Order: sequence, then structure tokens, then C-alpha cells
Amino acid sequence: MQKRRRAEVGGGNVAGDSKWSELTAEVLASIFSLIPTDELARTMSFVCRSWRDVLAEPYCWSIVNLEDWCRRVDRTDVIDFVVRQLVRRSRGTIRRLSVYHLGDSGFVHAAS
Repeated sequence: MQKRRRAEVGGGNVAGDSKWSELTAEVLASIFSLIPTDELARTMSFVCRSWRDVLAEPYCWSIVNLEDWCRRVDRTDVIDFVVRQLVRRSRGTIRRLSVYHLGDSGFVHAAS
């Protein structure tokens, strides 16, 4: 079997540089909108600096769908905490919030 160079397999150059850092924040945010919200919040900011910077901005958090995650967690206190964090992160730009089993404190925070 023939070995491939890293550039051929990974799409970057031989030194391992990534082209992700060249994408605009708007393009990354559009791509991130296809990823489940719970995964975005838990893991994506650890991939690289440009992803972390984009995820720190509110435009990634205008549409938040946590229904599946809420059904898996099924703990109102945890769900309320996460909703409060995401509402803060959105800086008031949330247009649609989909959750299941939201408690009173999470609802009050999301509604304000």
C-alpha cells in the first residue's frame, strides 16, 4: 500500500496548516448552524482558535435547539443552567429557542 503525504489526506499543506482559519466568521457560523447546539457548546471551541473566536460571538447562538439534549439529560436544574449560559452567550440575539422540560428560572431568564 502506498503512503500518502499529509497534504493529500488532510487538505492542508505538509506543515499541517489548516485552511479553516481563512474562512470568515460568517461562513463558519453558517457551517456551525448545521451542528447540534449541545455539541457546539461542549466541544467545538476546543478545535482551534478561529473556531473558538467565532463561537464566542453571539451570531452563532441566534437559533438554539436543545430538545434532543434536554430529553437525554432530563434534569430541570441542568437544563435551566445551560439555557441561562446560552442566553448570556447570545447577548440577546436569540431568535428561536427550542427546549424540553425547561424550569421556571430558565424560562424567566430566556424570556427577559
